[in-house]
Amino acid sequence: MTRIERGARHSVTLTRAMFQTEQRRFVREALAFARSLPLRLNQPLPAALLAMTPAPTPQRLDNDTIRAIADALTAFGAGRPLGICLRRSLTRYHFLRRAGLPVVVYFGARRLGEGVGGHAWLVLDGQPYYEMPQHYLNYAVMFTYPADDVVQPSAARPPTTPDGRIASADASDKMETSAASGNPAKTIT
Repeated sequence: MTRIERGARHSVTLTRAMFQTEQRRFVREALAFARSLPLRLNQPLPAALLAMTPAPTPQRLDNDTIRAIADALTAFGAGRPLGICLRRSLTRYHFLRRAGLPVVVYFGARRLGEGVGGHAWLVLDGQPYYEMPQHYLNYAVMFTYPADDVVQPSAARPPTTPDGRIASADASDKMETSAASGNPAKTIT
């Protein structure tokens, strides 16, 4: 999917949300949360994440709607100057946890030439949650929160082939959707 197609999809999500009272309320709340992230992260990361982890409470919106609106808001830069993956992951994390979904936020790093690049993503039941393999496979996991919920090793380590070699995220890999959870799942071919 191109940036233009993603932008159009996110625009449609937000436009539709404006016509539904509960979704419109959630857009305002999620936007305020995303904009507050730089201030919330002005403390050690474990303390910041603890403060961003709400108790589960009944929600009027389903998890897919929460995720879609959080993705749309953060794609358009709510909460800058943070990178999009951090804004998206932390916004999803806060609101999906509140909805009772036990997602775990992962932080990874990789070498980029002379420097280091970072990425943040969510994991649910040991599998990356709505995350493309090429966005997390090349990162070494540096920190997860909450640690007690981590299911090792599938989300922390790249998938392996039957002979134990690390599988690549090239065109021979396929994304499938798990019938049970509706979440993307990695299948190595």
